[in-house]
Amino acid sequence: MTPGHGTPTYGTPTRNTSARARDTPEPAHTKDLTLDATLLHDAHPALRRRALRLAALAVGCPPSDTSARHVDALDALVVAWAGQGPVHLPGGARARRACGRLFLRAAPTDVPDGRTGVRPPSTTQE
Repeated sequence: MTPGHGTPTYGTPTRNTSARARDTPEPAHTKDLTLDATLLHDAHPALRRRALRLAALAVGCPPSDTSARHVDALDALVVAWAGQGPVHLPGGARARRACGRLFLRAAPTDVPDGRTGVRPPSTTQE
């Protein structure tokens, strides 16, 4: 159809979209993230699971290592809450539920896997 006959026209982009994607900086990882468990519980399951995955990525979980199993565990903290302990996520991140909120925390150190490199003292004498 020609312009002006009920069909909207769109201008051509001024920049190539792939160039725009390259110019966009990656989001900085946050150290802690708190989500409202009630709000997530009431959300559509697909939307809730996407939000949980994005939250895990926001606290530093590597996208290639964050699997459906991890998202299932986060989802269980929201929809099947029974006092379970924390969920261990890739990259050393942890998630737990308390007081109607879901708390996600990045790895406690700068080491990607969350290990401190410090070993506890041995109980045997050498």
